[in-house]
Amino acid sequence: MKRVRLYLYIYMAAVMLMWGNVPTSAQSRDWVMMQKGNRAFNQKKFETAGGHYDKALEANSTNARAVFNKANTLLAQNKLEDALKGYDNALQLEKNNLMRSMAHHNKGFIHQTMAGAEQDSKKRTEQLKAAIDDYKAALRENPGSDASRYNLALCQKQLKNQKSQNDQDNQNNKQKQPQPQPQPQTDNKPLINYARQAEQQTRQKMQERVKSRALEKNW
Repeated sequence: MKRVRLYLYIYMAAVMLMWGNVPTSAQSRDWVMMQKGNRAFNQKKFETAGGHYDKALEANSTNARAVFNKANTLLAQNKLEDALKGYDNALQLEKNNLMRSMAHHNKGFIHQTMAGAEQDSKKRTEQLKAAIDDYKAALRENPGSDASRYNLALCQKQLKNQKSQNDQDNQNNKQKQPQPQPQPQTDNKPLINYARQAEQQTRQKMQERVKSRALEKNW
């Protein structure tokens, strides 16, 4: 079974490049909290890392990388709905194409994961379509992303299979539906009228025969 690829790593390289040899006292509080969050994340202490990213955002609410990293901690904890909102918030703040591509990619991953767990076929289709839109957005930001291209192709195949399954289910449901049966004739007035007319015609013929015989005798 093919596995979906995910960008579940924190924005760390640029932080180390920028602050690697700078004393802590000279660093802004939000980036200090970012580094603490990164260390906790690498130790798989996702809740602790999320707390540090929250403190970074308290110091600087426009820190898009802290928003992105916090969303990663939520995704790592399987808090998918909250992670989706986090990536949406990161996209509103982030200007870097690579980071925007990663945010869209991870949104696509979440929708694709939700589709796999969804029992309702209509909702599953909606989640797959949302995932495809996010992977396409990721590729627009970063056309060289092999992971996004791979997941997009896989998701499109899943959607095609889902549509085929939906069509088959609809066909089966139509075949199972009871066919309409002919209703019994409840209005018997036409039959009664016809019987009365036939009776009247018979009586009339009999009366004509009697009269004919009487005339023959009188003659």
